[in-house]
Amino acid sequence: MNKNRHIIGELQEFFANNDSSKAINSISTIMNSIRIQSKVIGSVKNPNCKFTCLQVLQLLVLFPFFSIKNAANYSSSALGRMFVCHKDMFYRFMNDGNVNWRRITYSFFRQLYSRVKRGTTLKSDIRCVIIDDTDLPKTGFKTEKIGKVFSHTQMKPILGFKAMFLCFTDGISQFLLDFSLHGEEGKRGDKPQGLSRNKRRTGIARNTQGMNVLSGAALSILQVRLRRPSVCSSARS
Repeated sequence: MNKNRHIIGELQEFFANNDSSKAINSISTIMNSIRIQSKVIGSVKNPNCKFTCLQVLQLLVLFPFFSIKNAANYSSSALGRMFVCHKDMFYRFMNDGNVNWRRITYSFFRQLYSRVKRGTTLKSDIRCVIIDDTDLPKTGFKTEKIGKVFSHTQMKPILGFKAMFLCFTDGISQFLLDFSLHGEEGKRGDKPQGLSRNKRRTGIARNTQGMNVLSGAALSILQVRLRRPSVCSSARS
């Protein structure tokens, strides 16, 4: 493995010689057609690193297809035996504040939708966006801006975030367009976000979107995406 070779290209070569599965061939073909530039990722690794940022991102995207739950399970997986590296490489990349995850998500969407649209024979006049929020529970207090949010599923406060998702559908397929993470201030002034002073000190202080009201955040991410010329521009109404 070296930096001049493509992760997906090596997978295609391996499975072409060892497996005839249509599923993995389809995944490899689609992934190989997606081009993510370094400026989209937003972070650059040192020249002496084993993998580039793009290669690390490609491996992360492949996790679900190889039943890899998280980075800690990577080394014992089939993918980990093909591209040998340690879990710390993934954690460092995911913790890098320079990585523009929202821009990466949008770039994936535009390329995936363009390919799917060309390849399908089904027709639909539906073009709309879907905005929804969900609980994102966490277990540790060291995550930046961590706090308690009220879960309408469990009907009680839980430790974590509210995740806001913006999706696009054409009536046939559904794609993730954008996302943002949010917290809640809480009702008690002496326990912001439902945490005591000691627990708040444990968290990492860094500028994030933080305590935006969800309704305002939904409008914000929708306006950002609809301002850009894209395949979802027809969803404006």
